[in-house]
Amino acid sequence: MTDELEEYQKRLVPASDEEIVALAERMWAEPELRSAFERVGNHGELTTDEAAKVSAVIEAYRQGELWNRDAYHLALAACLLRQVAAGSFESLRSKDVGAFLADRKVSRIGPMIKPVKPSVQEVLEFAKALDADSSSRSVILQLKDFPDSLVREVDKEGVLAQFETSYRHKYGLMNRSGLSAAVGLLRGLYSGSFKSLDSSAVIEALRQSHVVSD
Repeated sequence: MTDELEEYQKRLVPASDEEIVALAERMWAEPELRSAFERVGNHGELTTDEAAKVSAVIEAYRQGELWNRDAYHLALAACLLRQVAAGSFESLRSKDVGAFLADRKVSRIGPMIKPVKPSVQEVLEFAKALDADSSSRSVILQLKDFPDSLVREVDKEGVLAQFETSYRHKYGLMNRSGLSAAVGLLRGLYSGSFKSLDSSAVIEALRQSHVVSD
């Protein structure tokens, strides 16, 4: 192992469940942030200022002994608060929290994230989110007549990549590997190959692609 890689890995120590929950409790205790999460729930959007405040609290929490915790792990604290605000968890100390974190914590091979296949439902939900976003929808409508190799040529501004990154952070899906299969589904939908995203043909196409876990 090179010195550079060893130093990099020192900054990627997994955060414990207790550390993540404690961070979430710290944010929940701030009236401004609690109000924000209660407003957005699981699916709403934080304002730019609110998102900056969340990032600032996480960074402040990392100072000192927690400086080397994997940032992707600590970001899950905000995902927990969305779940609590939406009523998915009774509290940050409920039994379901451990399973949620275990499912979403990234595992690494060196600095690289070990991929986890998404479920059919996760890909479908991402496809619906892309479809509902006017900028992403516009790009995919342009892509429907182009081969996959030209995606970057059409999406010069990286609209789809930016949306996917934001979506992954919002729902704590940083370890999922095949969410981009949703783009192919929408291309099929817009070209008339599928009648709807909820059709059995879409689910079958996903399963035959082998990018999903179920």
